[in-house]
Amino acid sequence: MIIVIAVVGGILGLANLLLPRSLMLFGQRWTLRDGARAEPSDLYVLWVRVSGAIILIATVVITVGLAWAEHERARKAELEELWDVHLYPGDEIEVITDPFIVTSEATGERQVVLAPTGTAVVGRDEFGDLGVSSFDDGDLLVGMGYSACTFRHLIVTRDGDETTVGIVVELPEIPDLPGLQPPAASPDATPSPAETFQNYDFCTRRFANDDDTVGLTVLRVPGDD
Repeated sequence: MIIVIAVVGGILGLANLLLPRSLMLFGQRWTLRDGARAEPSDLYVLWVRVSGAIILIATVVITVGLAWAEHERARKAELEELWDVHLYPGDEIEVITDPFIVTSEATGERQVVLAPTGTAVVGRDEFGDLGVSSFDDGDLLVGMGYSACTFRHLIVTRDGDETTVGIVVELPEIPDLPGLQPPAASPDATPSPAETFQNYDFCTRRFANDDDTVGLTVLRVPGDD
């Protein structure tokens, strides 16, 4: 489709720009009195040339736009597969290269620990086009799909060659919106399994999709030197 538009638009535009003046009335002279000697006016010639330039410019803009849109579709399809997420049209990709990292599993009363949707080691695994090149070989990339909760920090524990990562998010304050209230915070220091599941379900549930919704967040954990 892109190639067809580029070829057809290019031919039409160049034809109007390069068409000899003597051929501009081809096929129309028989409709004119003494048409065999008729010649196009200077104004008509200018209109043909300008229209050719407009067609070429429009063809370039449309072709570039369609090519970029196709590239973005292919890019997001690859990211969906690599990071096990579903990206809606308009979803943004966010990369946090220097997240706050702790080694303790303690969290606040309104905080929830999410498991990564995917991980990749730079220099070893495929992680797709994230639009960021500030990674070093050995860095661990951790993916998080859309979340209604706000990212706070990572919990990273290392045991030999094994690294475990938890993504800590915080339940939002949503006043006066029936049906969108997050579960109430547990009065106890440790929430029950039911409360933990409710919190997790709330944070991973998809609500209204704004244009600036982040569909995938990738967080960088520096390699263990």
